[in-house]
Amino acid sequence: MTKAYLLVSLALLIAVLFGAMIFADAGLQLADVSWNSLPTLHWTAGGQTWTG
Repeated sequence: MTKAYLLVSLALLIAVLFGAMIFADAGLQLADVSWNSLPTLHWTAGGQTWTG
């Protein structure tokens, strides 16, 4: 293996990991927003059984 090949491989690995972290973070925020909106909708609909 040449140094260039190693550098390119390392750069790709870092880029993939960084992209995965960003995607996971965005996914968690999206899931968090959707789960937080459900109790609110349930509560405003009159079902006040939600405690959290």
